[in-house]
Amino acid sequence: IKANDDTFTIQSNIAEEIFRTEEIKTALEIAIGRERIAAMINQTIFTAGKETMAYTFDGILFSLDKDGLELVGTDGKRIAIASEKNKDLPACGAQAGESREQTRSLVPISTLRTLLNVINISEDEKFSIHISNNHIVFRDSCTELISRLLEGKFPEYRNYIPKDYQITSVFKKDDLAAAIRRADIMTSQETHLIKFFFDKEKMNLLMTSRCLDRGTSEVTVPMEKYEGNEITVGFNGRHILDVIRVLRKEKVEWKIMEDQGAGEIAEGDNFQYVFMPVKLR
Repeated sequence: IKANDDTFTIQSNIAEEIFRTEEIKTALEIAIGRERIAAMINQTIFTAGKETMAYTFDGILFSLDKDGLELVGTDGKRIAIASEKNKDLPACGAQAGESREQTRSLVPISTLRTLLNVINISEDEKFSIHISNNHIVFRDSCTELISRLLEGKFPEYRNYIPKDYQITSVFKKDDLAAAIRRADIMTSQETHLIKFFFDKEKMNLLMTSRCLDRGTSEVTVPMEKYEGNEITVGFNGRHILDVIRVLRKEKVEWKIMEDQGAGEIAEGDNFQYVFMPVKLR
């Protein structure tokens, strides 16, 4: 390459030696809106591959059955589930919209991060997803992304999702996020433990945290609604901030199990986030 008085020589490779993809025969395919699959990935990918070395946690579960598509991420301490019902999936291929057996595929996080980059520059309205025993393929009109699936058994996550919650509170999303960020300043970097006291009488949530190296904090945020008994429970503040970032509505409905302390934040029927408490000393 010559530019004025400058000359550059770039080393090249033999075209025939470049990796070639094999034809992947897929038995299952669906179509999904480009923005919807991006939202589902963003709602689950933040839970996986961070706090555990377990191999099966380094991927997102794609579960496809007669009801539709479900993406699930977990790190063993929290579970995020994003779903799209069959009636909302565009028609694509012989098995889209038809009755089908459940198919569970574990897709690497690195593949989904690449897919998000592809989605950001795509001008298509929808992507097609093709699944075989060992591979998953994502396509739009000009791009094909092929990935091997991870091996391993994904946890039976449904067994860890509470059926009933005795406590329900509602907050303004921005107010809750700002308060948690302030309380998190004085938490341990290992646990990010914040103690939450739901004060029913004052309709306030009091957050306290303590770090031996820095000090303590007390932060209060008003509740718009509260049902159930007063409760004090500990949670990792970062786990709550993570889910608030992917919520679209301006209100947060936070449910808690009174006996176990497990919490849930959901958004309609298409997103559910369950997070475990941290033991208070």
